Amino acid sequence: MGLPVRRERMLKVTTSTTPGTIHQGVPNLIRLSTRWQFARHACRPALCVTFWQRVDWVDLVDDRGWFETAERIGAESFRTALLQHDRQRFLELFHMQLNKFSLSKLGWRKLGIGGFALAGFAIWAVIPRAESLSVDRSNEDPTVAVAKPSQERLSDSITLQAEFRPYQDILVHAKVSGYVRTINVDIGDHVTAGQVLATLEIPELRDNLRKANAALITSQEEVKRLEANQREAHLAYQRLASVAKDHPKLVAQQDLDDAEAKDAAAQGELGAAQSHIEECKAEVGRIGALVDYSRITAPFNGIVTKRFADLGALIQAGTASDTQAMPLVELAEDDLLRLQFPVPESQAAIASNGRPIAIKVPSLNQSLSGKITRSAWNIDRSTRTMTTEVDVPNVDGKLHAGMYASIQLPIREESALSVPIQALSIGLNPTILVLNKDQQLEERSVKVGMKTATRAAILSGLNQDELVVLGDRSALHSGEKVIGKIVDLPTIPGAQEDNG
Repeated sequence: MGLPVRRERMLKVTTSTTPGTIHQGVPNLIRLSTRWQFARHACRPALCVTFWQRVDWVDLVDDRGWFETAERIGAESFRTALLQHDRQRFLELFHMQLNKFSLSKLGWRKLGIGGFALAGFAIWAVIPRAESLSVDRSNEDPTVAVAKPSQERLSDSITLQAEFRPYQDILVHAKVSGYVRTINVDIGDHVTAGQVLATLEIPELRDNLRKANAALITSQEEVKRLEANQREAHLAYQRLASVAKDHPKLVAQQDLDDAEAKDAAAQGELGAAQSHIEECKAEVGRIGALVDYSRITAPFNGIVTKRFADLGALIQAGTASDTQAMPLVELAEDDLLRLQFPVPESQAAIASNGRPIAIKVPSLNQSLSGKITRSAWNIDRSTRTMTTEVDVPNVDGKLHAGMYASIQLPIREESALSVPIQALSIGLNPTILVLNKDQQLEERSVKVGMKTATRAAILSGLNQDELVVLGDRSALHSGEKVIGKIVDLPTIPGAQEDNG
């Protein structure tokens, strides 16, 4: 005889409850019984006490409606089976009730007692087993996490914040004033030394250059004329001097002196003209250099980080200190960077050139190594720090100026037997729990040396072949037997295994 739909649903709810969820299945039945109004009348509480003591739910004793329902359908046999611990009889009665009463004859009240009886049997069968399991487990020794001491080289360091800066960073100004005729670069462009960045249009300089060239040519022609005059005056003096020597009475001494003076004057004029030529050449060179300055070139390899001018813009000469000259571009060297960081006054003495440091760039999740390249030597009075720099190559261009980095500056190192910091107790006189060969705990006082963030050096009180307990030990005591489980802690910075 098949169960009605609602009856099958009730049976499924009660029989599908597993031992691990029996305490969840019973409240569901209680809620169903209340919803379908199985318990409305008072009756003797004895059956309730006998039944629910199996699950220690004494607060349900007052739910007496269950027993009135049991009496009406002849459920006294269920009580007897429970009291006699007759499980087989209990199941037979349960199936008899399901086959005897249909949903149409008994309604929700008779169906509810069947679910109630099945829940009671499930609790009756399962709870003793759970209690026995808990008793067995309570007899087992607790398991604790332990670790082996190791000989390691501990290093103490401080963490400093640093910033990447270009090795060279300049504003490129114009030497002469002019209008921008061409500009060949923009922000982000890589340039090489000597590359033309922009060209200025300076018409007056070209006119001045032509004028200087013309003056140079005039001076050169003047020198030619004076050379001819000087040769003529010199020849006239030589003739008179030769005649005067052969015929002393023939040439007057005054004529001889005048010829000599004219020769010397012509020589002087020629020398002045030749000097003027050099002056004209220098002027031509000066103006030519100014014309060359109209072509603005890169002084070193780098990248354009800013651009300030466009085509046709008037650029003032950057030589006058009383004018706010606008630069053309800003240029930074990017293949080599300066990592700059402040060192506190207390550690300034150890920040010597060549000292190795560890670098971590959080934005790239990248770790680097380097050495201190230079320091300012002077302690800043406002911050009480010393500016220190490390040169960092940037061949691949991943590093950018302005990025932050953290610096691990080592202070001291010590090689000793060490344990994880979790093995030490808190206080001025730290202790450790040692798991001896008899699997018993033993509390020892130890002498602690240098500490890092994760490990501590043990100078005395512990051997390398012993095991130490990790973590909270508030529930442990000396002499207790435990089961040790060795845990592998992750490798931490500041501690390296010493194989020597």
